[in-house]
Amino acid sequence: MYSTEPSCAGESSMAESDSKNLKPRPIVRLGIYLISHSFLFSVICCSAGLVALLLLPVFAKNTYISENALIPGSANSMLTSQDVTEANRLVKDMLS
Repeated sequence: MYSTEPSCAGESSMAESDSKNLKPRPIVRLGIYLISHSFLFSVICCSAGLVALLLLPVFAKNTYISENALIPGSANSMLTSQDVTEANRLVKDMLS
């Protein structure tokens, strides 16, 4: 049978030295780094957001939105009132 407890004093010191030599996973190291430098990280993220917001008109020059697409009544509904009634009935049946 194997035991989890070390049988000799030399084995326990070797086990402790092995656990000290293990590096944490990269994602854990990244998390620790970001937490320890949270102010710098916040400033960088806010600056990047502001730059992106200021550059948005430059990148959207060739974008066209038709005014006709914004008219609420121009779209044909795909669901009839009967479909909506059946869906409401199904929801009520599921909740009761």
